[in-house]
Amino acid sequence: MIKHFINLEWKAFFRSASLGKSIAIKIFMGFMALYFMVMFLIMGFFMDKILKEIYPDLDALVAFNGLLFFWIIGFTY
Repeated sequence: MIKHFINLEWKAFFRSASLGKSIAIKIFMGFMALYFMVMFLIMGFFMDKILKEIYPDLDALVAFNGLLFFWIIGFTY
């Protein structure tokens, strides 16, 4: 049953009147998703070095939690 629904969605996608625009948007969104995944992965690996440069006297965990605390407070109000 799921295979049948996937097949119908596939046919509906290629029979669409705005096929070219839809494919271009999906390719662009795929590139943007890939870009952000790579950026977050790089930031995850190098965040401790970045925080040590910005806050040399603080522990990286304390500095990150302080930034996270103010970010959460800023977006809740």
